[in-house]
Amino acid sequence: MPHMCEDFSAGVLSELRAATSSGKVQNNSRLSREVYFSWDADQGRCDLDHSSAAGELLAFEAHVTGSPRWFALNIGLGWGKFSLGDTLVIVLDAEAGSAFGAEALIRSAIDGEVMDTPLDDRIRIGRKRSISTLMHRIEPRDELAQSEAFHTLTIGLPKSYQKVSLHDLGVFVVPAFAGQMPSPITLSSYG
Repeated sequence: MPHMCEDFSAGVLSELRAATSSGKVQNNSRLSREVYFSWDADQGRCDLDHSSAAGELLAFEAHVTGSPRWFALNIGLGWGKFSLGDTLVIVLDAEAGSAFGAEALIRSAIDGEVMDTPLDDRIRIGRKRSISTLMHRIEPRDELAQSEAFHTLTIGLPKSYQKVSLHDLGVFVVPAFAGQMPSPITLSSYG
């Protein structure tokens, strides 16, 4: 049975893929349900144009000036609870005008409180279209393992000029118990 966040994010991404639109993007304005860009408007400015062709998630061109503390693409994963030992897998098919490594985090919100779990790996986006896979095992230190919350994938973007085509994205959860052996391996197991 799929994790609740897998189902929700698949629906969100399907809606984005089906939409065909283009134009200027405002800070925190929705491109589709639960998909939006955000940036620090107090310390920087972002002139952002987006387009989406049929079958593609999103393409954008960003001109960032000043020194914003953040510039990010946010994708809602929905309500859910992660268990210790679960592995969150993010698979991205993308290309950029200049290669970059993007830090990502999961922002978990419940009852007005927001908690961030930085993901261990960076998302790599190259100049040629390629697949980037990020895997994060849920550990006791991770805020997203604390309780059921609304989770959002936040992908940090370069705070400079950048042109990016996001062809596809998938979010998967491998449960902690998946693939475990029923009993520990010992020397006598090889008998």
